[in-house]
Parts: sequence; structure tokens; C-alpha cells
Amino acid sequence: MLVTALIFFLLPGEFSSGSSFLTDSAFFIGDITFEGNIIFSKQKLKSLIPQKGTIFSQKLFEKNIEKIITFYSNRGFPFVRVSPCEFNLDSSYINCKLMIEPGKMQRINDVLLEGLLNTNPDYFRGKIQIRHNDIFSETKIVRTINDLEKIDFINVDSFKLSPTSEEGWVDVILFLYENTDGDLNGAISYSNNGGFSGLVDFSNSNFLGKGRKIDIKLEKEEENYQNEVFEYIEPDIFYLPVNLSFSLDHDYIKDNYNLISFSSGLEYLYRDFVFSGKFGIEFMSSEEISESYPFVDVGFSYYTETIDFSYRERFRKGRGLDLDASADIYLFFLLFKLNYFKISFEESSLTYFRSFRGYPGMTVKEGGVVGLEFRNKIGFLTAYPFVDANFFEDRWQYSYGFGLSIKKFSLEYAVPKGISPSEGRIYFRFDGK
Repeated sequence: MLVTALIFFLLPGEFSSGSSFLTDSAFFIGDITFEGNIIFSKQKLKSLIPQKGTIFSQKLFEKNIEKIITFYSNRGFPFVRVSPCEFNLDSSYINCKLMIEPGKMQRINDVLLEGLLNTNPDYFRGKIQIRHNDIFSETKIVRTINDLEKIDFINVDSFKLSPTSEEGWVDVILFLYENTDGDLNGAISYSNNGGFSGLVDFSNSNFLGKGRKIDIKLEKEEENYQNEVFEYIEPDIFYLPVNLSFSLDHDYIKDNYNLISFSSGLEYLYRDFVFSGKFGIEFMSSEEISESYPFVDVGFSYYTETIDFSYRERFRKGRGLDLDASADIYLFFLLFKLNYFKISFEESSLTYFRSFRGYPGMTVKEGGVVGLEFRNKIGFLTAYPFVDANFFEDRWQYSYGFGLSIKKFSLEYAVPKGISPSEGRIYFRFDGK
């Protein structure tokens, strides 16, 4: 829209030529009036545009026409047309008349999904907040697209409106791209005083093309610790935002125990939140005992671009309550890493095996991490010095280090405080997400 050119053409002749028209003099927005089938009150429309006396600019003028179009589109008029039909200059004030042609109000007939190869469209019904007979709203369309794109294996290419044979009704057609590839994450670390440790995590968020998810994790630290996890999630039970999960977990801690856990439960999804409740049974064996007992596991998580938070509690019959909470908080160029975990019954034979950055893994009943990274992106390279304060069982320890990240790969070197830098631990990480 060439508003400036329109003004040059419509204003009196003495202003229609010469480069000083908008450069040597300041012009202001004057009276803006509306014509056509306005529908909404003129007072409401005037609240969407700048007040009289605001400095005129083409960019501001076009932005406010878009604001009027959005206002109509969110209230059932996706085919509205707003166009300036008359300009005049009164001293230094530019007066304008806008012609509004809203068209007929539209209601939603159906939301159609195009581009799916394997996944049943019914899988997405619980994630689409638009319903038959809803008055059309552009904001709801955008919100639906954002919700769909939170699904790991879905990208929304575009959307269009298709009028039906019945006047006043439209279908919304979303064009989707379905990704069936899995994610592979891994890490390997080494230090002179702790040896090797490694982690491999494979997940697929669209297993067999039905929105099912599997997660397989393998972790090992020398001969001291070993962990294997298998999890399967069946999504949208009865077409509700509820997932059914099954998991099998094996933990081995040298000189402590072998522990096998099986659990099943439900996850409820609401926007950026996931609430979960699971029931299961654990089988533990050690040199002294061999026993089994049931447990209940509840928790929730919250993930956005600026914060990742999770909280979990597990109650084991006869062994008390334990919890695990963690958060990553992104603030400008800073990343705060927080974690706290505890087994409530000190007399319990259960323990955690945890690795703190820079240190080999250790067996503890309670601990936490407070970390701070200073992220600085230089082209395709991200550099981040970091410091960590760790505590476990009333003892504090500190480490510092430096990391480099290029796309999916990162290299870190962390040194415990008071130890020679040559005794630090080096980490190589791969994030396939």
C-alpha cells in the first residue's frame, strides 16, 4: 500500500511535487472518519487508531489499517477490506476517510488437516480449540497453529479459508508437515580421577506414525553405576488430552542395590503444562535383602521458551516420600540451572547416584545444584563460561568451567574448586533435537 503516493496525488497541487513535502515539514494525523458498512461503533474503531496530533508516517498509517483488519477478523469477518478513499490537508494535519467493507460474518464449518501421511487426524482433535459453529477468529487460528507446532513431529506450513456451499460458513484448511524421525541425544565425559561416563537417549515422538512416543535411555559410569529406561506413551485416550504411559526402569549402584521399577499411569496435557500420576512396583535386591513394594508417582512439568520446570514426588510403601525438582531459566544471555532432590527417610536403603559438573558420580540421599551460565553467541558459535554450586548432605562443593557449542554439538571443561585444572572433567555432548 503506497499511502504516501496516494497523499501526493490527492493533496492540492502545490504539495504534489518537490522532495520537501514530508522531509522539511512535520505533518500530523488529523481527523479520521469511517464510511461503509461499519457494523461496530465508530467510538470503538477510533480507539484503534492514533489520536489526532500524532506525527504522520506511512508505516504508522499502514500498521493501524492492519489493526482495524485484525479487529474485524477476530470477530467473524476474515474477508474485510479497509482502504483509504479520501485525503485532504488542513494546515499541517492530514485528514483521511477510510472505507470499510466487512463482507458477511463467517462461522467455522470444520477444520481440515492436509499433508498427513501416517497419523490419524483424530489424534489432533483434542489439540484444536476451534469448534463447529464458532465465529471465525484469526487469533484462535494462530493459537491453534502454535499449539500444533508444540508437537515434536508436526510443523504447520500454512493455512487457508475455503468458503462452503452455504453462505456465511468457511472451512479452515491447515497444511501440515509430518516428521517421523527420532531424536538422538548423548554425552560422554572423562577425568583422571573419575574415569569415563556416558549417556545415550533415543526418542521418537511419532512412533509408527500414530503420535505414539517411545524413549530409550542408557547411562553408565565406569563400574559404579548403570541405568536403563524404556518408556512408551499412547496419546489422547478417548480423543482427550490424556496420555497413557508405561515405563520400565533399571538402576544399578555398586555396593548398594539392583532396582527394577515398572509403572503405568496417565498424563494430562493443558497448554504448556503436563500433569502425571502413575502407579507401579519396585523390586530391589542387595547383598543383605531382596524385596518388593508398590509406589505412587505424581508430578507436573511446564515448558516454554524461557523456562523449563519439572517436579516429581514418589511415595514408596514403607519407605517414605522422595522428590525431585529442576528448572532451567533463560534470561537474556543468562541460563540459570536449578535442581533439588531428596529421599525423606534416612534409614531407607535407597539412594541416588548423581554426577555434578566437574565431579565423578557419587551416592547421596539429598542434594542440589545452583548453576549459572553466561551465554554469548558469536556467529554460529556459542561460548559460555559457567559456575556451579552443588550441595549434598550438608556439604558444599563448587566448580567452574567453559563451554563451546556449535549447532547440535557442545564441548565443556569443568574444574572442581581447589583442584588443579589438569584434574578437570571434559564433556562432549550431542543434542539431536
